[in-house]
Amino acid sequence: WARLRHAATASDLLVYGMHQLPGGEEVWGYHEQNAVMVTNHAAAEKAAGGDAPVLLLGDLNEDSPSNPAPSSLTAGGLAATFTLAHRNRVDYIYTEEGRFSVVATATVEDAPGGSDHQPIVAVLRITSTSAPSPSPSSAPSPSPSPSPSPPPSPSPSPSPSASPSPSTSPPPPSPSPLPPPPPPPSSQMCGVRSCTEAVLATPAVGPDSSASCGGRIQWVMDNMGKSEADACQQVGEEFPPLCGPCAPEGIPPSLPPSPSGPAGALSIMSYNTKYDGYPCCGSDLVPSYGAHIRDLGPAIVGLQECQDANYLAGQTGGRYQVVPDTGGGNNILYDPSQVAFVAGSSGRMDITSDTYAQRTISWAKFSSGGSEFWFFNTHLPHNLGAAASTATHSQIARALLGKMDELGARGSPTVVTCDCNPFASNGSPEGSFQSNLESRGGFTTVHVGTGQFGGFGGLDKIYVSEEATGFNGRDTGTGSSDHPAITAQLALP
Repeated sequence: WARLRHAATASDLLVYGMHQLPGGEEVWGYHEQNAVMVTNHAAAEKAAGGDAPVLLLGDLNEDSPSNPAPSSLTAGGLAATFTLAHRNRVDYIYTEEGRFSVVATATVEDAPGGSDHQPIVAVLRITSTSAPSPSPSSAPSPSPSPSPSPPPSPSPSPSPSASPSPSTSPPPPSPSPLPPPPPPPSSQMCGVRSCTEAVLATPAVGPDSSASCGGRIQWVMDNMGKSEADACQQVGEEFPPLCGPCAPEGIPPSLPPSPSGPAGALSIMSYNTKYDGYPCCGSDLVPSYGAHIRDLGPAIVGLQECQDANYLAGQTGGRYQVVPDTGGGNNILYDPSQVAFVAGSSGRMDITSDTYAQRTISWAKFSSGGSEFWFFNTHLPHNLGAAASTATHSQIARALLGKMDELGARGSPTVVTCDCNPFASNGSPEGSFQSNLESRGGFTTVHVGTGQFGGFGGLDKIYVSEEATGFNGRDTGTGSSDHPAITAQLALP
């Protein structure tokens, strides 16, 4: 998004660009979240920097004929309501209702460049520089910081055959120039206008103490050596409803409700807890990691980059226990109120490693409701050092299957979680870790992390063997890590 000033009239404009997830009913809820987030952000930006008409441009992927609403942006009850100016398949131009009139529109069918989308154009006239009375809406969501924008390129002109030329009629008289909106104070904490004195004074009650957002930010700066921007981001992510407006990079959108499954299904998690978030290695994000696990409540967690499993388990409020003999960064945690650890079943083995760390596979057997199952967890190497060959991951998959044979796990319900770093096996004639598990071990890929709610996408995975059923895989946010915690549900026979 950007606040731009129209040169001819000196009127400010708030311009948003958005590219939504494609798909059917499974993504419509996210489209609704995006609508609320954009319109609430616009309302907060108007309040902070002065009222301005809003434009929304984007590939909104709302082309399904069965979608009950052509766009969730036109729904009532939002902080701002939009009117469709023009669309072509999945590409849209929206204007804030009551603020513009449409002079001409066009789809540029002969645009150069070879894209699979055609540019769409709307010629608009600003009809109102002040907003109509807003509809009631919820409090504004935390406003994300703007990202650096690329240099502007010339807008394609509508083809003469597609629409009338706006130059055939004289332009409207220019209104008197408006005074520019006041700039943010140079001493604005966190560098974002939404981080107001009221937000900084808001009490943020945690498990250990109660302090204001501003007080927590200052504590992180003083005690963890973080910059102001990093401290603001950390506290904003830890207390998103209260301190989120002070996060310079914004807060990922709220997660959809956890999907429900059949009675007796277990939730399993794979979670790369960034190594330098541990006191040994840079900072202390472990309370945030632990709170994220506790709040989501999986039965078992396969960890990667874990530097202190006992400390992390303690930060779950004592709810989780560490499976013995599963260190090497790939510890396994479990909730004894949901599953029982089978004593003597756990262990770990070294695998081919890169130049970052000694890589391992950890495992353990659990029981639930009279059924036993195995859980394996690993962090695959980058293609560096001894793991430079693209065939390394396929070899590790075969080693894991061999360990299953040795343990007598073949034929039993089995889960594999990992930060799989799949790029390291690109082009291998022996296939990838995933393809070998699927073809040689009968595993199904239940979920691949997307990064939709933050963190890297495409790296973290959950697999389930054919003796059990895995379903409802999802990203669940990062808990301050640089990877998403991903979960899936497991139904045992």
